[in-house]
Amino acid sequence: ENNAQVDATDVMKHTPLFRACEMGHKDVIQTLIKGGARVDLVDQDGHSLLHWAALGGNADVCQILIENKIN
Repeated sequence: ENNAQVDATDVMKHTPLFRACEMGHKDVIQTLIKGGARVDLVDQDGHSLLHWAALGGNADVCQILIENKIN
């Protein structure tokens, strides 16, 4: 919405979706995905969205990602 860059990255190549997965923000995750955020990216160390969700201790987010075939 409003031409936001949903896949903008920080210095570690983390997008807002990486941070939302790490922090367990399910509503933000859904909004970003609906807004066209790429779900196939990895960070500078090769870690995926699923990795960051697990690292953050967010089993419910991990389940959502797995159910939607997002690793």
